[in-house]
Amino acid sequence: MSPSRGIRAFSLIEVLIAVLILAIGMLGLGAIFPVVIKQQRQATEATLGLTAASAARLELINNGSLYGAPLIVPTGGSIEPGPTPPWTAFLDTLNRPSRDAGKPKAPTVEVATGRISLGGGDAGLIPMAARLFPAPHSGSQPRFVWDLLGRSVTGGQIEVFIFVRPIDPNIRVRPGSTLSDMLAPRNAAGDLLDPLALAVAVDKISKLPTLTGTGEYSLPVSLAVRNGAFNDTDADRTNDRNRITLRASTAEERTLAAAATRVNQKLIDVLGNVYTVTGIPKDASDPYTVLIDPPVPADVLNASSLERVHFTPQIPVAVTKVKIQP
Repeated sequence: MSPSRGIRAFSLIEVLIAVLILAIGMLGLGAIFPVVIKQQRQATEATLGLTAASAARLELINNGSLYGAPLIVPTGGSIEPGPTPPWTAFLDTLNRPSRDAGKPKAPTVEVATGRISLGGGDAGLIPMAARLFPAPHSGSQPRFVWDLLGRSVTGGQIEVFIFVRPIDPNIRVRPGSTLSDMLAPRNAAGDLLDPLALAVAVDKISKLPTLTGTGEYSLPVSLAVRNGAFNDTDADRTNDRNRITLRASTAEERTLAAAATRVNQKLIDVLGNVYTVTGIPKDASDPYTVLIDPPVPADVLNASSLERVHFTPQIPVAVTKVKIQP
């Protein structure tokens, strides 16, 4: 039988070219996967962050002891309220001195433990453990911690800004313990003790995040805004409302500016507007100019009216506002 004719096999070069094309395609897919995973993780964190912010909002609104009701002790009994309810005491603080009334301020924070004090006695103390989400020792390990700023507004109300931040990812957990045990240790009676690690920490000297839960508690900070008139109608894009420039002349301010200018950072001005940093403009002459969303409101004519922006060194996953009537 004669061999079949007209059947042409692939040459070695053709096979090698096909393998090369396949390899390039696989490399392309490999580069996409990390991006997709990162985006999915960010979306999940954003969703959980909003849930944590909602839980914090409900706690601040519905906690009767902050309005002057007796403080219920977890182990039983209650503590009678002081002469000034915590929210009222905090409002008094926000209005002193009078030139600072209406400007955002943080409550007193104990940097060694992360405990917040609104004032008004024991009822105004909010330990770090009470601000963790999910709650420690609840079956799920904490992932976020929330903190707050407040400013007095018309009608004797407090506008509260709630920052939700991821817990430092590199906290060292002792053998046989959990993250809950590190952030909210308990004694045999179930009483909460001072934390063994901080949920969000910065270095005591540089004030940069340590990401390890060691150092001192990371407080909300602020930077001044550089003066300048806004004008979206001319050809000059450097004075548009979708950008602001921060003032950073000292080494400490430059360190803070490095955190303030990161993409997705949240900035709050003295008027109570919340902005998200979306990037650094390519045409900016100042390294501390950032693009923001939403733009500065139309009724603000000059950046000097914004005065300062407040933020946290760690980028929050969510910032929400709630008004409190003391």
